[in-house]
Amino acid sequence: MACEKTSTRENIITAAFSFYSRVISADVSLSMIAGKAGITKAAIYKHFSSKNDLENAMRQRIYADIINALPRFSHNSMSEEDLAAIIYILLCHKEYVFYSISEMKTFCIDETIFNFGKMGIKALSDVYDADGNVVRDEVYEKILFMSSCIMCFIVNRNDLVLSNPPMDDDESRRLFAGKIAHIILNGLEIESGCITDVRIRAIDSLCREELEKLNAPNRIFVAVANGIREFGFRKLTVEKVARQVGLAKSSMYSKFESKSDMITSIVVEEFERICDYIIRCMSHAVSSQECLYLLLESASEYYLKNPDVLLVCKWLQVQSSRERSKKQADNFIYFVNYLQNCDMIEKLPDLGLGTETFSSLIMWLFMVPVFNIMHGKMHGMSTEMLRNRVKSFYHMVCGGCNSL
Repeated sequence: MACEKTSTRENIITAAFSFYSRVISADVSLSMIAGKAGITKAAIYKHFSSKNDLENAMRQRIYADIINALPRFSHNSMSEEDLAAIIYILLCHKEYVFYSISEMKTFCIDETIFNFGKMGIKALSDVYDADGNVVRDEVYEKILFMSSCIMCFIVNRNDLVLSNPPMDDDESRRLFAGKIAHIILNGLEIESGCITDVRIRAIDSLCREELEKLNAPNRIFVAVANGIREFGFRKLTVEKVARQVGLAKSSMYSKFESKSDMITSIVVEEFERICDYIIRCMSHAVSSQECLYLLLESASEYYLKNPDVLLVCKWLQVQSSRERSKKQADNFIYFVNYLQNCDMIEKLPDLGLGTETFSSLIMWLFMVPVFNIMHGKMHGMSTEMLRNRVKSFYHMVCGGCNSL
């Protein structure tokens, strides 16, 4: 009987994860999970006291599977082999990534880092003090860089896999995991030190001057951002946004077909503003390194001035390219083509994503400053501290975690 209960419990957890083949914004009910597991909703309560209890079990499975795959990973450094093993597990269980993204209100990875530290990964055990404050900032920066790499590249690869399943064989997963681990530790293998401090200060000032020329985001965008911060993506509704902007629900539905359409539409509009601003800044670059630094610096300055953009734009970054292309194909293609013509990245790493390699790298470069600023603000870091961190992330993009 005990074996049967264990089997049913694990089956319920697996059924719950099965809804996360990609990021979702809709709620997954216990009735839906029961239907997928082939049992009644009441039967779930024999194994879990509540949905929160089930979700805790889902998180514990994620932690346990990664820890079990890394029996040697108790030392104070992370080898390329260790990182590849983590990424491989997440490629085999993409539902772990998409569940985590879907459930996060703010995409904060602090809880994950803290739990892995408690479970025996020494490199993560002393990142925080007892009150949750970051005390090893140099390690924390590297963790944010690693997380942005893993999340962004898995999301982008999943896009291609859904339309081309043969790409997702075990050998392809291992090769891809190794390539992303190499990027994490070695970056794009570009010389980063050829921009002088004087030139960096001039670039920083230029980005702030260009930013002052922009108008404020529209009010629906701000309302969506506030709603995401309060309720999370999943529990945000068109009705809640309508109340914030003082419009009737029917008026909102005359503009947007659904919540997903509303978020995607306003994010695309904001994304166009960001792209135009970044292109203006990057037009002042005189080298490929300056192109790369200007992208990171201008995006960071934009997010610092418009913090509401952070949460909403993350929605766009974690959506599939098919969802993005419905609204922003021409704009994004123009932006990607502009960056390619800049020779911003002199030699592309071969990620095995074909023509999607460059656009995947661009989405990753947008995500790096998002991770920096979002997590920095959660920990009360000053604007100047966050600006200084941009330099660290620039060096990691060029040379990886090994460069610091």
